[in-house]
Order: sequence, then C-alpha cells, then structure tokens
Amino acid sequence: MPPPFGQSTGTHHHTRESNLRILHAEDSSTQQAAMRNHLRSLCWPLEYHSCNSLQAMQDLWARDPNFDLVLVSHGLLTGGDNRLLPELAPTPVVVITRYDDGSLEHDLLQSGALDVIATPELSPATLKRLLRYLQERSQLLEQLQRARDAGVDPHTGLYNSHHAQRELERLIESSQRHGAAFSLALLDPQGELQPLIKALQFSLRKGDLGARLDNDRLLLLFPNTTAESAVKCLRRTQEQLAAQSPQGKLLAALGDYSGGTAEACLQPLEEQLGKGKAGKDGIAVNGRWTRAAGL
Repeated sequence: MPPPFGQSTGTHHHTRESNLRILHAEDSSTQQAAMRNHLRSLCWPLEYHSCNSLQAMQDLWARDPNFDLVLVSHGLLTGGDNRLLPELAPTPVVVITRYDDGSLEHDLLQSGALDVIATPELSPATLKRLLRYLQERSQLLEQLQRARDAGVDPHTGLYNSHHAQRELERLIESSQRHGAAFSLALLDPQGELQPLIKALQFSLRKGDLGARLDNDRLLLLFPNTTAESAVKCLRRTQEQLAAQSPQGKLLAALGDYSGGTAEACLQPLEEQLGKGKAGKDGIAVNGRWTRAAGL
C-alpha cells in the first residue's frame, strides 16, 4: 500500500505557479478601473485580464482557458445569455449585478454561477475572501492532481483504478510467461469506507496491493499467493473491522488467477459479490462462501 482567461494588466509579477489569473468581462470602463483598484489594494499575486463584451470573452477563452476566476457583469448576460456560464466550467464564475435581487441570484446560481455579488457589496474585503477561496481551491486541485499522477486515490490512500489496472495486467503477463501464481479479491464496502481502509492497512502484507475502483469497490492483489493463503488477510480484515465496530462487515470475493484478461478474471468475482447479501459478513474463496452469516 502507498503512504499514500482585450486588455491585459499584470497587477503583480510572480511566477505562474503563485499567480491567480482573473478574467473580468465588463462593458463599463469605470467598473473595470474600480476592479483594478480593488485588486491592487490587496497586494495579492495575480494576473488581471479584462474585456468589454461577451464575444471578446469567448474569443479570449478559446485561446486561453486557464483562468482561476471569471468575473462577469450581469448587464452582459441579459437576453438569456446565462447559458454561457456552464461553458466556462469548471472555472468558478462570479456574476456582478447592480442590485441585490434574490430571485435573480437564484436563477444565476442555477445557471452555473459560483456566486452573485451586488455592486454596493463589492469591496476589497469581499474580493479578499473570494481570493482566499480560490487559493485554497487551487491548492486542493494541485494535491488531487499529484495524487492522480502518483496512482493514488486521494480519498482513501489506496492506489487508484488506473494504477490497479496496470498492476493487474503486469501480474497476468508474469503468470502467462513464467507461471507465477497470484490471487485477487473484490470487496464490496458494507457501510463507511474508512474503517475498512484502516483494517486493510493493518492486514495487507508488504507487496500486496489495495486499490479503489471507479465503482467504489476495492480490489486487492496478492502476488505469488494462492487464494487459500490470501484468505488469511481477509479474515484478519474481518477481525479488525469487528474490533472497530460491532456493525463492521466484510463482503468479499477472492479467487486464484486461472487465465484470461483482466476483465475476464474480475467477472467471476463480480458475480460472486452479486450473490452475497448486503449487510452480511462473507468471503467467497474460488466460488465457495465461508463465514457468511445468512448466506
């Protein structure tokens, strides 16, 4: 397991990594100047880009979509152009309106805006809170990307589905070329995921691999280990779950690799899990259920 967006004005000059990039669509030069002054007063590392029409915004966006925030005047969105908001996703969009209107705010949020700010409320303090949110969001996205690059699922500390696929294919190739045995298991979490992750951290041996698949099931790979031996790990996991909570349950299907593709060797395990009863404790070893109350 692993440890596990025509005018551009640079308000400050820092490296790209530290700058927040802001795109401001506003047809009033007075409001553009006010926004620049607000941002300068914050002394925040950022790049400010402005344009005066939706078409200019779309043209800029088509050339360079790497912005951390889009600020757009509601005056430019009149006539049903709220549909443009989802096109900017996943970049956060804040709409600036002249008046505080709850119904308008609701419609804009439903159309995809992150927030709606009335002009009288627009101040350096409001912008500072927004920039702090963007900075935290950017840092989180970077952490998630690093985890993906490392093959790690950021929510569990287990490997991710892509890494698991590579490892399973590597084991299959080794088995087909050299006869190296291995077994694999699918686990269907019966309740909260974290207690099961903790139990697996205790139970898996060095060299074993745990991964979270896209369907939220867990895949375990046991190199050079038969299913009859690997079941000891699953029983230790059962015991650890029970020690954490009387409601801790493990539903797993374990089997020896007997040939075929990755998809082919996972299919019988999926079928066995389908025969299990949700909320029950049970381990199927090569198709035979053991210690499965109510099965």
